[in-house]
Amino acid sequence: MKHCIALLLFAFVPAAAAGETESFWVGQGGAFNDPVNWNGPLPDETVTCIFDVRFKIGPFVMFDEDGLSSRAIIRTGFVFFNLWDTDPEGEQVSLNYDVVNPSFNTPSFIVAENAGENATLQISFGFLNTQSVILGMGAGSYGAIEFGAQGVFDLFPGLSCVYELHVGGSGQGVLTIDEGVVVTAGETVLGVATGSLGDVFVTNPDSRLDVAGPLTVGKQGQGTLTVDDLADLTSTSALIGMSPGSQGTVTITGQGATWINDGSLDVGYQGQGTLSVTGGAAVFTHGFAAIGTFPEPVFPPVTGGVGDVTVSGPASLWLVDGDLFVGLLWIGTLDILNGATVTSQAGIVGMAGPGGDVVNVEGPGSVWSVIEDVTVFPNALLRIADGAIVLASVVDVASEAELEADGTIVADVDSNGTVRIGDVVGMLDVEGTFTTTGELLLDLGGTTPGSFDAVVVSDAASVGGSLTVSLVDGYVPGFGDAFGVLTAASIDGVFETLTLPVLDPGLVWHLDQDADSILLVVTTVGDLDGDGIVGINDFLLLLAAWGPCPAPPANCPADLDNDGIVGINDFLLLLSLWS
Repeated sequence: MKHCIALLLFAFVPAAAAGETESFWVGQGGAFNDPVNWNGPLPDETVTCIFDVRFKIGPFVMFDEDGLSSRAIIRTGFVFFNLWDTDPEGEQVSLNYDVVNPSFNTPSFIVAENAGENATLQISFGFLNTQSVILGMGAGSYGAIEFGAQGVFDLFPGLSCVYELHVGGSGQGVLTIDEGVVVTAGETVLGVATGSLGDVFVTNPDSRLDVAGPLTVGKQGQGTLTVDDLADLTSTSALIGMSPGSQGTVTITGQGATWINDGSLDVGYQGQGTLSVTGGAAVFTHGFAAIGTFPEPVFPPVTGGVGDVTVSGPASLWLVDGDLFVGLLWIGTLDILNGATVTSQAGIVGMAGPGGDVVNVEGPGSVWSVIEDVTVFPNALLRIADGAIVLASVVDVASEAELEADGTIVADVDSNGTVRIGDVVGMLDVEGTFTTTGELLLDLGGTTPGSFDAVVVSDAASVGGSLTVSLVDGYVPGFGDAFGVLTAASIDGVFETLTLPVLDPGLVWHLDQDADSILLVVTTVGDLDGDGIVGINDFLLLLAAWGPCPAPPANCPADLDNDGIVGINDFLLLLSLWS
């Protein structure tokens, strides 16, 4: 197999540079090395070959021996390169077409060079070797390369080796890699200029695009890259949606489809970037990954990228060896759905951006596994839904950040922000410690387990801040209703502020906190200990609280008449309720 490693740059320039010799194909079909098919010199390392066949039915260009030229340009028409021959034993063998182009400043191989041109090249068998390729170079042009041909040619995949590949220069470019074809390239760009369209499809078992250089999908234009059906993609680093106004989309789908990226991956790097991993496909990022980022550390950024990554379906996998940033200076979204798995070294959500960053882990079997900490910055959201799992060392929820959880967290949870249990009702299972000093939001929709929010903690819990309870699903609490909203190995601290729903006249809330549980109970006025009886224990609690109530947000349940003082009026009211 051939390997291409040089990374070369070029500018868009006219076809013929000074000193070049051009030769136009004039044959209806025939041998590449037959002079009768050219209106100029026979191609060699000094000649630029030009195919402009708009008035011909696509010619078959046969290579009965290796071909050679300085450059090659296909301006219009459908051209077939058959890079194979038959040896003396009757076996088909592959041949090479080498486009050597000694100039680093001009593209070597162009399909659709000028504005409005429409050209397609199909390569069967053999090897096309060149330093740089542009598909759809001219504005409004369409340039495509396909591999294989009908019938027997499907049995003989081709291999193309280029140092630089641009799909969609200023027009539309399409590259289809199928039937086991392997394309090896250096720097690869899809959607180069503003208004351009670059589409690459890698499909069928053993088909592969190897990018031995940076991969950009949507540089200034729009780029799409699709890998499916047991095909493969490799790259050294990647940007999806590079510049303001650009759009880049990468889709890896189907069992056995893979993308191995040996460096960093940016999805939404000033532009709009989308990565979709579905149907049992796998993406391996051997570096850090950023979803929604900005190229320079300027605060605040003028404009940044919007990135969206979805990993969905059983066995779908995104493995990030480094840190995973969801919203690094700008806006990012990560969805882990339907049994998919994402792993990373650390997880950072909403770092120094405008806000609105979201990680959504949803569905049974969906997992975000983080070796170090998950940090949720202000105005960002970590959502765990429908029994999904997050594994980490610590899940740290900053002030003004939110954790919405109906699932399992295998980590210590430390929240100074908002913790909401489920979208409506749910249960958060914390396999670690749980500390909340911000706001804990709970919904009550009934008294049966599963109809009200609950937090179950395997280790110690520490509470503070505020507890806010809402009623959902039309539920109206009645006397004696009780809700075990928090259980833990041990509980310390108290909620400084309680915001509880309004009850029917004569009923009050009682928060019963002991060493390992917190229970919300609906009881009658005066029942200070929540045992359903107004009696001596309640009288003793009232005496213990005698005097002015503590300053808000502390609670004062013994102030039965709500005048701010526990005194004689409260005592008389308690006696009237004695039962």
